Amino acid sequence: MEKVEWLELAAATLMVLTLVLNGVEVEMPFPIISELDEYGARQIAIPVRETFEAAGFVVQYHARNEPYIEITGHIEHLPRRHRLTRVGQVYPDRAQVRVNEYSSDLPFAPQRLDGRMYAPAIVLRIIGGGDLQVDLGRERIYWDTYPPDDPPLLSVSELVSDLPAWVHRRVRIEGVFNGSDPAGRPASLAGGAPAVATWVVHDESGAIHCTDTTWIGHLIIRSPEFSPGQQVAVEGIVRVGWGGMPYLSNAEIAVSPEDG
Repeated sequence: MEKVEWLELAAATLMVLTLVLNGVEVEMPFPIISELDEYGARQIAIPVRETFEAAGFVVQYHARNEPYIEITGHIEHLPRRHRLTRVGQVYPDRAQVRVNEYSSDLPFAPQRLDGRMYAPAIVLRIIGGGDLQVDLGRERIYWDTYPPDDPPLLSVSELVSDLPAWVHRRVRIEGVFNGSDPAGRPASLAGGAPAVATWVVHDESGAIHCTDTTWIGHLIIRSPEFSPGQQVAVEGIVRVGWGGMPYLSNAEIAVSPEDG
């Protein structure tokens, strides 16, 4: 039996979960479901269109060449150009998701069930951001799409030491801007960049790559206009890139408050 066939299994262990979106229960015509796969692992699948549209995202199906579903989020409370931060794609029958320059494997491929496209619940966090928690005892899935106005301030070592807790979340790091020139980078960055068009910020505990791209039909790359050695603060979404290295995506950089 192929792993992606778990949605077709008998419903003996099927659970229906209620979506709690930003603290409010949402009624949807197609349910979020949880089921044991053939390996005994519990998988959670969300109806893609209904769940993302409930959170205000635009969902479009593209049938040219390789079919895919595009999910776009225009988040009003984020500043300036980062309002359009979530442009993601999921692919029917392919266990992969993409957001701007970032792509990741999924635990199973999106599939049609009762005429609706279902995908792993993790796509909510990868594309939509925010916080995603599941409470099987209460049969609830909690999705908070509103990141805090002030992302948590972390050192590079704090981020790396607890990476699973921070991945796909927006954080803030304060340090020194190194630019894109690899000369003088700490040894922790040996081995190349984890994503396209990166630049580096380091603090006393380590260094991290950052990039600022948006996918709107093609990849738009932005580079910060700061000088190497300048004290900065950077906010971005934690991703894991090539070689398993963490980096900050959708990164926005500013002069550190200490510099006025």
